Amino acid sequence: MCNPTGENGMFDFGEALRLLKLGNRVKRAGWNGQGIFVSMSTPDSGDSMTQPFLYIDTLNLQTKNPMAPKGRVPWAPSQTDILAEDWILL
Repeated sequence: MCNPTGENGMFDFGEALRLLKLGNRVKRAGWNGQGIFVSMSTPDSGDSMTQPFLYIDTLNLQTKNPMAPKGRVPWAPSQTDILAEDWILL
C-alpha cells in the first residue's frame, strides 16, 4: 500500500489511477453516500472481458435513499472526477 502525500491524505486522479493499477481501491471524499469505491479488474482467461477495466462498487452504499442501486458496474470518470483533488485511498 502507498501513503499518498497530498494534503489531508487526498490526491489527484493521476495518483488515484496509479494506485488503482497497483490493486488499491480509491474513492472521492466529495462523493455522496458512504461505502462507494472504485477498483480495477484485470480479467483472466475465463472472463468475457479481455482488457483491464475500472468499476464502481456500491454494494455497501449507505444512503437514506431506499431506491439507490447497489452493485458493481463498469465505471468511467467524469470530467469533474478527473480534475478533482479529493481522491483518497481505502
